[in-house]
Amino acid sequence: MSIARYLWQMILYRPGLYAANLVLWAIVHLSPLALGLIVREFFDSLAGTSATGLSVEALIAVLLGYTLARITLMAGGALTDIRHRFSMKALVTANTFERLLERPGVTAMQDTVGEAISRFREDVHQIEDSVSWLLDSFGQGLFAAGSLVIMVQVNARVALVTFVPLILVVTLSRLASQRVEEYRRASRAAASDAVGALGEVFTAVQSIKLGVAEERAAAHVRRLNERRRQLQLRDRMVTEVLQSVYYNAVSVGTGLILLLAAGAMRTGEFTVGDFSLFAYYLGFVTDFTWHVGMMLVHLRQTSVSFGRLAELLQGGPLDRLVRHSPIHLDQEPPPVPALPAVRQEGDRLQELRVDRLTCTYPRTSKGIRDVSLTLRRGGFVVVTGRVGAGKTTLLRGILGLMEHQSGGVCWNGCRVDDPRTFFGPPRSAYTPQVPTLFSDSLKGNVLMGWPDEPDDLARALRLAALERDLAAMPAGLETVVGARGLKLSGGQQQRVAAARMLLRRADLLVIDDLSSAVDVETEAAIWEGLFAEPNLTCLVVSHRRAALRRADQVILMDQGRIADRGSLSELLARSPQMREIWGVE
Repeated sequence: MSIARYLWQMILYRPGLYAANLVLWAIVHLSPLALGLIVREFFDSLAGTSATGLSVEALIAVLLGYTLARITLMAGGALTDIRHRFSMKALVTANTFERLLERPGVTAMQDTVGEAISRFREDVHQIEDSVSWLLDSFGQGLFAAGSLVIMVQVNARVALVTFVPLILVVTLSRLASQRVEEYRRASRAAASDAVGALGEVFTAVQSIKLGVAEERAAAHVRRLNERRRQLQLRDRMVTEVLQSVYYNAVSVGTGLILLLAAGAMRTGEFTVGDFSLFAYYLGFVTDFTWHVGMMLVHLRQTSVSFGRLAELLQGGPLDRLVRHSPIHLDQEPPPVPALPAVRQEGDRLQELRVDRLTCTYPRTSKGIRDVSLTLRRGGFVVVTGRVGAGKTTLLRGILGLMEHQSGGVCWNGCRVDDPRTFFGPPRSAYTPQVPTLFSDSLKGNVLMGWPDEPDDLARALRLAALERDLAAMPAGLETVVGARGLKLSGGQQQRVAAARMLLRRADLLVIDDLSSAVDVETEAAIWEGLFAEPNLTCLVVSHRRAALRRADQVILMDQGRIADRGSLSELLARSPQMREIWGVE
């Protein structure tokens, strides 16, 4: 991975802002050149050897003016740098997140949420830091060049010795670069594992308590955290050791400079002002030497961060990370497309055909293979089968939540090229087996950006059999459901998700085991309400009798393939597996 090319693309994203930042900080870093000359004149004036003839009072006034000007420059540079840093961070974050949203839902992230958060936080910050550090490197490099010119004019031999430590630092950095990269990669991976495990414990706290597995879960997190601590300590240690070596190399060079300067002062080649000039510049040259070494280490670590973010792209072009795109810092973002979407000609479902569809999960052989089915307007098709038969995978494949290895889906006879974006309201709406709710009001979770039309909302709540539950809630629709809907029962969570689906008035309803956490009476009420709706078309995963009895067609899945299909009575007559499923309830 060419890190220089990606950093250059980030610089070119907002060249005007970067140029302003560069100029301001270049002046800030160059300004000590003037202060060194002022200091030299001050001490020469005290010794009576000043070349300018300025009084001590005048030099103090110049010094105060210089200080005020530098403070102003640094304040302007800080404000510009903050804005520039935020632009770079927002660019990389937005590009990576946009890529995640483009991926099919099931495979959008192959790692844990904690791992993704770690990459968005630490790795994006590392890249942002590198761009900012380049500014300092440029400014400090200009200072080093300028100070070298001035010091050579004073005493060439002493001046050249000043830069000997820089050669040592660069050489050492190159020798240690591979080890630095290895340690940083291992450290970041261990941190992601620890954060991911902690997130999993939080989301599964009820299961852990029911299984009396608190100690085991805590021990697992402690083990991962201890590994993270050890690897981060190793990573930190190599950085600190290199930093210490850099400083010591500079200290050795400083000692040599002082010895040479002292000899030059004895022979009269150096004035007191010249010595003060060298001593003052020496601190900044020391900082530059240290900065060069640390910048080389930083770039190796940034290469690791680019690689970790590239993994989130899952095969997308690496240039996508730094692709120039608007981030709307200075103006309002474009309006979100109005909801509901305008129904286009051809949106009204007449026939949905699945043709030899094959979808498998990444890095596994699990999935569905060679599945074909047809669903016509007003139809009610139920997909059933044993656990792991591929029922949910079939729905995910049809809706574009999984990549198609072969086959496809046709809507009214036309091939759907991008199911992920095609299957949304007003064409279809989906309720997954495990609904996703947010820490918002119940009403907010149902609307999810949809227009608040009282009649439509009341219809959706009625069809989802939520009216009785709402009557028992003091806050009604304004009841806050908690993170992931934890304040609601499992059945209430499913019915809130169902109300969200029904509010969209989509032509096709795709329902994955809606009644799995609902009692038989509530389930019967839901199906009865749905069947009272005219021209409702449903593709349903269920093993419940209430759904199977109403099915126009039952599709029996087994090991990722369609084992049989037909009416309920036909399957019960000829399929032992169907009789087994029917007898479970």
